[in-house]
Amino acid sequence: MHKFEKKVYDTIIKHNMLSGGESVLAGFSGGADSTALVCALMSIGFKVCTAHINHGLRGADADFDMNFVQNFCTKNNIKCFVKKADVKKYAKEKRLSCEEAGRNVRYSYFYETADICGIDKIAVAHSKNDSVETSIFNFIRGASSGGLKGILPVNGRIVRPLIECSRDEIEEYLRDKNIEFVTDKTNFENEYSRNKIRNIIIKEMQKINPSLINTVFENGKILGEENDFICEYTKKTAEKCVVYQNSEVFLDLNKIKNEHVTVKKHLVIFCAQLIINDFHASAKFINSAVNLTRGKKIYLGNYGLTISNNYDILRFKVNFADDNTVFADKNGVSGENKGFEYRIFDGNDINLQKIFDEINAKFDVSFVSFDEITDFNSASYICIDGIDEPIYIRNRRNGDKISVANVGTKKLKDIFIDRKINPDERDKIPVVATDDKILAVCGFAVGKDFFVNRESKRILMIKT
Repeated sequence: MHKFEKKVYDTIIKHNMLSGGESVLAGFSGGADSTALVCALMSIGFKVCTAHINHGLRGADADFDMNFVQNFCTKNNIKCFVKKADVKKYAKEKRLSCEEAGRNVRYSYFYETADICGIDKIAVAHSKNDSVETSIFNFIRGASSGGLKGILPVNGRIVRPLIECSRDEIEEYLRDKNIEFVTDKTNFENEYSRNKIRNIIIKEMQKINPSLINTVFENGKILGEENDFICEYTKKTAEKCVVYQNSEVFLDLNKIKNEHVTVKKHLVIFCAQLIINDFHASAKFINSAVNLTRGKKIYLGNYGLTISNNYDILRFKVNFADDNTVFADKNGVSGENKGFEYRIFDGNDINLQKIFDEINAKFDVSFVSFDEITDFNSASYICIDGIDEPIYIRNRRNGDKISVANVGTKKLKDIFIDRKINPDERDKIPVVATDDKILAVCGFAVGKDFFVNRESKRILMIKT
């Protein structure tokens, strides 16, 4: 048995992923990682079926990869399931990024195929490097220790036998075995955040610590263990201080005043997750909630979550902001201005589905192609090509400025004065912005660097 196969086998046994001789469905893209996964599982003695999705995003390259997978499986007597999907169409219908849509379509097909074949476990080819990239990505986004632990070896029916193998080990195995694979050219394009992390950031960090991959991976496991311990303690503590009632959650601060601040923070997260399954928030927002004084509220627009302190009882409720809400900004810090804010774009992921109903209560938001634009006066169209940081729809703030073509930088206040907009109406006008720049003032101006044209790949449309 090759040393790589032994390592994969040991990982499977350690995490109780598969039992001897068990059938498993392997996600098979044809790339180095998934090819190594299929070959290793077969050599170890598992009965392998494969599933491949052609996302229809890379034209002839995608067709080439699909043909490679089919030929590889035929040559090696592997049952192969292949599906062509229109991910762009699905993304548009569901108001998702192509990345998010691709994941949804891919995993849905995996589960569907596994059920048809009567197979319980689905193996995917995430490696140690993938886990490290996830940890770094989550760190940059401000995740807690739970987000820094990387990718789980087992998640329900999904197992990851290569999770303790590095990309170098995978490539060495394929060379030793003289196994062919295909390479996705988009992996070398640095437009997306993950590719930047993989191709630029990690390589620079390795100049400081050549063992970076192993270091971050092992630290991630430690953080994961510590987070699991804290979460378990939090659940036990919640039994005495948390009440769930009528889709609202109440946290009695008096009963936890002697608890460590870390426990208090995890209790805030615990309470929010009782009514929002996929809740994640910045450390600043969690701190604001823990330190919220009597009579105050904070609001997190991308979830529609209001947290209020009523006589030292924190109340968690999903609703729209009201006129008495102290607004929580993008960093989760409560401010004096009342208003609204919705995160519609997060790095390389566009996900409007989760918040679409809430956003569309006030705005009509969608992503369109240039050919779909019929009237530039009917909506604001914004090109977000090259933007890999969060984008928000919010109301104006003091000092907001926008760079206008043929004019230069102009204060939003001056734009509203020029247009004779009533001061009471100015806070209702949606502003599209990143952390440090204004992309557009809907219905009034689009920043000079964000005009759309026929070359624009990602166009955000907002109707008020």
